[in-house]
Amino acid sequence: MRGRILSALLLPALLIGAFAPGVSGQGGGSYTKEQVARGEFLAAIGGCHHCHTPKVFGPKGPEPDMARMLSGAPAGAKVPPVPTGVISPTGWGALTTADLTTWAGPWGISFASNLTPDRTTGMGNWTEASFIRSMRTG
Repeated sequence: MRGRILSALLLPALLIGAFAPGVSGQGGGSYTKEQVARGEFLAAIGGCHHCHTPKVFGPKGPEPDMARMLSGAPAGAKVPPVPTGVISPTGWGALTTADLTTWAGPWGISFASNLTPDRTTGMGNWTEASFIRSMRTG
């Protein structure tokens, strides 16, 4: 089950490994305009931006900060301590930071991963085989 959930969430990231035609992505591959468009479509309908794109507050509330598209939880951000007793079976089930990329709940703290093709902090060094293995085994 966990592998299927991860597949649904991360597959679009593999497909948008390049943001322009002919740009090398994970594993040194190159992508056509159609492949990039398909990846952008899958990332949009898969809801990848909901968790992996930091939010900024606009006139109507939180909105994706597309300047940091799919970059995940900011590495240098300070995470405030979770208030004692707030998360409980009869209270709140989860809390999040203002940019909506870090969540705390009964499971502990979760940080949204960087899904960009950056070779240092993102998925840029992943091969197709390592991506598939990750999707199948979690």
